[in-house]
Amino acid sequence: YVNYVDVKIPLPAGFQWKKEFNYSVKLIYSILGATETKKADVFSFPHTSYEFISKELLLKQGNINSFNFLRINEKTKTITIQAGKNCVDKDMIIPSGYRLLADGTVTLDFTKHSKLISYSPLFFEGTEQTPVAVVSSDFSFEGIKIINAEKSILKNIVFKNLPSFQDAEWSGGAAIAFYESPVYLNSCNFYNCHSQAVINLVRSDFEISNCLFQKNVSGITTQYSHGKINNCSIENSMQHAVKIMKGNITINDIFISGPTKYGLTAEGGTELTGNRITIKNSQVGILSKEQSQIEINYLTVSNTAIGIVTYNSNNEGDTEITVNGYVSKEVKTDYLKQKNCVLKINGILATEETTNIEEILKRNEKMSD
Repeated sequence: YVNYVDVKIPLPAGFQWKKEFNYSVKLIYSILGATETKKADVFSFPHTSYEFISKELLLKQGNINSFNFLRINEKTKTITIQAGKNCVDKDMIIPSGYRLLADGTVTLDFTKHSKLISYSPLFFEGTEQTPVAVVSSDFSFEGIKIINAEKSILKNIVFKNLPSFQDAEWSGGAAIAFYESPVYLNSCNFYNCHSQAVINLVRSDFEISNCLFQKNVSGITTQYSHGKINNCSIENSMQHAVKIMKGNITINDIFISGPTKYGLTAEGGTELTGNRITIKNSQVGILSKEQSQIEINYLTVSNTAIGIVTYNSNNEGDTEITVNGYVSKEVKTDYLKQKNCVLKINGILATEETTNIEEILKRNEKMSD
């Protein structure tokens, strides 16, 4: 738990902020009474108090001795989940300072509205033939939450048939959520998850590669995070396939297929670059709003109501989409662009403007319900 405080730093007279400073500013400082000078990154997002996660969730006590299938090694600071189907019938809380390990012989069955909360990194590594399995036989699972942990590695895991739930301690329920905890996910499958999102990342560096998402409510959502999504397929997400808020994200080789409301959404000043993205059977293909910047090379949108949308609810500028190598097939409306927004498709600036974009999007959402 970090107790953040507000600090005001005066800037030189006449200084003008540029958006390229967002991820390059450093704070040089020294501790009072010390001679050593230190350097820290300055992030372009606020650490506001408990906007995503409650104070109580940041401070829970571990209970690793309450589960007889955990093998605890205090010398190596590892906790190994034993092979077989293990029933988690109460919240499992992993304290900081350990590594939680599981291989492809492990199934975790969450019952009685239980969840996994870990302040230590997870190393769940199955194989293609024998993946780690996360299930809920009574359909009461309430999520996996990794909080203030070192980098987790998740490979060859199957999340299957997981329910929707409301979490009073976390803003939005996700099947697996990361808070200020970096992660690498590779070759994981998420099937029929009814939570608000399958993966939620808050202030976390990440890489998601070679993953399959099928028949979920929503796919990937991130807030204030930096990362990469590579070679993933997101199929039949009812709401959003990928939704990025205030992030810096690279997306390559992604296939999104509906029915879904939104294929790829960037908002709140997000900077997103992408290559080789395919979106089909969606209400909206690409959406950029609230001073976000999207640049994509090789985008294909098909069987979609609206191909590309760029607007700001506050009517300010600096929201842009640039697409090179754009192909549209059976798209009812190629684009909607608000005044003061920039849309460039295959080197040509779009000039037609629409004033009631939010109303149009709401009508489309109702049609897809």
